[in-house]
Amino acid sequence: MSRLPPHKMAITEFDSVFNHIGGFGRYQMGLFVVNCIMNVFLAFIYFGQMFMTLTPPHWCRPPPGLQELNLTQEELMHLTIPKDNTSEKFLQCRRYDVDFVEEVRNNNHSWPNTSWPTVKCTHGWNYDYSFYYPTITSQLDWVCDDDWLPTLSQSLFFVGSLVASPLLGWASDKWGRLPIIVSTNMLGGVAGIISAFCSSFVSFTIFRFIVGMTYDTHFMVTYILLLEYVSSEYRTVMANVPIMFFLTAAMCSMPWIALGVANWSTFAIIIHAPQLVPESARWLISKGRTDDTVKILKKAASVNGKTLTPDFLEEFREYGSKQAKNDESTATVMDLLNTPVLRRRFLVLCIISGQQYPVEVLPTVARGSGSMAIHTVGYLAAFTSPYIVYLSKFGYYLPYLVIGMITVAGGLCCIGLPETLNQILPDSLQDGETYFCDQSFFYNPCYRKNEDVQEDVITMAGMKEGVDNASCLENVDKGTNKEI
Repeated sequence: MSRLPPHKMAITEFDSVFNHIGGFGRYQMGLFVVNCIMNVFLAFIYFGQMFMTLTPPHWCRPPPGLQELNLTQEELMHLTIPKDNTSEKFLQCRRYDVDFVEEVRNNNHSWPNTSWPTVKCTHGWNYDYSFYYPTITSQLDWVCDDDWLPTLSQSLFFVGSLVASPLLGWASDKWGRLPIIVSTNMLGGVAGIISAFCSSFVSFTIFRFIVGMTYDTHFMVTYILLLEYVSSEYRTVMANVPIMFFLTAAMCSMPWIALGVANWSTFAIIIHAPQLVPESARWLISKGRTDDTVKILKKAASVNGKTLTPDFLEEFREYGSKQAKNDESTATVMDLLNTPVLRRRFLVLCIISGQQYPVEVLPTVARGSGSMAIHTVGYLAAFTSPYIVYLSKFGYYLPYLVIGMITVAGGLCCIGLPETLNQILPDSLQDGETYFCDQSFFYNPCYRKNEDVQEDVITMAGMKEGVDNASCLENVDKGTNKEI
């Protein structure tokens, strides 16, 4: 078999393999189904804790020894629980503090008396489960003076995501997508199931914190991996359709599932389930593991009803050998800040926080760590949202004004990002710096002929072979094919 000269190698970038294995065949459809399931569990795990910590309507439990009065439940509440003067609703955290037996016997028609002294709920609480169900909040009486505990436990869940995302994102770039996906999935699933049997605030919060640490990374790394397995024209379908339909459907159905199960522990067990996907072939080839990559590509091609020819395999092995010489196995977020184009794009992505964009713009060698860093910045921004709402204290219009200004500013920042429709994904740091730089300010692939789009792809592949960063930036500076 003849070997192609290096300068005529047909494979110059990974996306060309989709012409041989299929860009969205049965293999990718299977991964698409996994993505749909992932979005269902994303909704359950992210928002499910709200249904574990719901606070049912509650009132002070009456003192013992009132059975002899032979009062109905409603009469007993009227006797023992004061009402709010404005809404006429029963107070949830106070009860009257008198000798109820004596008061009923001596004043048969004048009780309750609003002048009676009140006291905190010293005998616990009764809960109304007519439309609610037992939750850990009612089980452990996280109400009244302890009503801050459910909110804190939910906050610490997201703190777990904030703490773990940067570290595990870097780990996914260094040791692979699949090891991180499997390990976080297993650890998060075990922690989630254990949390269903917790009987104290400390234990419940610790295990929910672990779930937050693991599942956020589990979803994001899986999301990155799945987008790396489809050709450019199908990335938007893989990235957004499962979110639009399955995430929304899961959020709509979750309250009814929780109500139907009617038990927070059972609900917690239901929402934790494992998902398994193959390792990223794109990541494997970036690490020089060509043989492992070929095995996955052969499997994908077989499932899609295609056969990889010996010529293609030979060319791909040569491509893999070349990729192995690029020593970027330890690329980190800091490497994204070393060069001007990548730095600008990365900082813009941090500002707008677009879930699909980082996967398409950041190079493979730093895609995991970069995406998780952007995700973490998004959490930092989310923590400020209560303070924006708090501005309504000084003027009802202020939150809307601030949100409107932030939205406009974010839109303007997006001008600094390239168009990624039908574009191949960058693999190395060099690719991340040079890819997309041939686009003009008004570049719009939707109004271009297919031949022009294919020419762009060939041009980007040529950059990968022979165009260095300096010449690319020189073209930008000259104003030809400039990118803003």
